[in-house]
Amino acid sequence: MMVDHRVTDSSAKANAPSDEGEIVYVPYASEFQMPDIMRLMKADLSEPYSIYTYRYFIHNWPELCIMVNNSPRMKLHELKYVGAIVCKLELHNYNVRRGYIAMLAVDKNYRKKKIGSTLVKKSIQQMVANGCDQVCVVVGGYL
Repeated sequence: MMVDHRVTDSSAKANAPSDEGEIVYVPYASEFQMPDIMRLMKADLSEPYSIYTYRYFIHNWPELCIMVNNSPRMKLHELKYVGAIVCKLELHNYNVRRGYIAMLAVDKNYRKKKIGSTLVKKSIQQMVANGCDQVCVVVGGYL
């Protein structure tokens, strides 16, 4: 179950209608979304991941995969996704529940709309709701 999907930061206008359509944040729901997640990440991340890496994160922590589309009235398999974040939450050093932001991407045509910032906020909110003690992100392949 996802935390409130509305943007709580009044400066973030990502849910406001735009020229491309309304921006909507949705939780991962189906394997139909996997090609879009992979497309977004492949375009922006420096490291190529196999489908098994994506499935490891998404199938184990589906509530921590949030996607962004600009076509809320379309059927699930017809949507155009323009952003995604993939995270996990697990026990670290036997006593700390550590959240980990593994992948984040926003289509270059949808940047400067606070979509990436909103994805990070929503994922952290979801991690905290699941008992997270700390959150880390790997940049450039180093923890």
